[in-house]
Amino acid sequence: MSIFQYICDYFLALYNKKIIENKIRILRESKGWTQEDLGLKIGMKQSNIVTIEKGRKFISMDKVYKILEVFNISFDYLFKDVLIALQNSETDDLFHTTLKNNLSVEI
Repeated sequence: MSIFQYICDYFLALYNKKIIENKIRILRESKGWTQEDLGLKIGMKQSNIVTIEKGRKFISMDKVYKILEVFNISFDYLFKDVLIALQNSETDDLFHTTLKNNLSVEI
């Protein structure tokens, strides 16, 4: 696993994954796709899409990349709300401080 994947996985686990999963649901519905449609496009079962959209399952980085591709969106667009939450976080350990100092999000 690359350091980038490790950081992203940690980032997803740390922050409310419901923010991301809700955005995935909104994107899917905006295309008129069912959960099964999205699953077929990114190589997942419909039941896994359900658990992701309910925030009960983490989504792997390889699936994140596939989601970016099928919706033709950027990483920044998908994670903007999480980045804003991170910037507003009161946590000041080394990990959070480093991310806050190196990420900028236009609000």
